Amino acid sequence: MSKGDTSVILVIYSVIYIPAYWIILRNFVSLQYASRIEAFATEK
Repeated sequence: MSKGDTSVILVIYSVIYIPAYWIILRNFVSLQYASRIEAFATEK
């Protein structure tokens, strides 16, 4: 496999996986945030 093929594959992988990674990360953060708000609301 040549160096050109490797870079093309890396570009394709990053285009596919980076948005998916951000969506997962955002969902995880919003879940953490929601549970924190819930805990805060029940404390009052």
